[in-house]
Amino acid sequence: MLSRELEICLSNALVRARESRQEFLTAEHLLLALTSSPVVTEILAACEADVDDLARALEEHLEETMPTLGVEADRQTLWDGVGNNLALKHLRQIRRGDQALIYHTGRERMVVGIAEVTSDPFPDPERDDPRLVVVEVKPKRKLAKPIPLADIK
Repeated sequence: MLSRELEICLSNALVRARESRQEFLTAEHLLLALTSSPVVTEILAACEADVDDLARALEEHLEETMPTLGVEADRQTLWDGVGNNLALKHLRQIRRGDQALIYHTGRERMVVGIAEVTSDPFPDPERDDPRLVVVEVKPKRKLAKPIPLADIK
């Protein structure tokens, strides 16, 4: 049986990987989640570790080396992890049949494809907050040339 503290860290690591659309959950995700644990930070500090520096290095490593989920034909997925109030407002207005841009976050920060929304918004089944909504999307096509965020702005 896992301790409550470890369960929380594992859950946080999974959420971080999912929100970053990273393909795998790794030991680096777990170590990054552990750097937020008061018990672990106390132990690391006692070993003279720079916890903030470690967390930054892990973030950078994950952004640079972790493969992200791409545009895969015939694969429906849940568009979740949206917490920004303005983004949630727009997400609530999406309807089945609408099209959406597939955007990679992390170091890439670019639009890579087009998806079709396959459900109306509904409460996020993974969160206990009815204002947080999700939709299901299905990739339709990959863009011939990704569009970087700088070009969009």
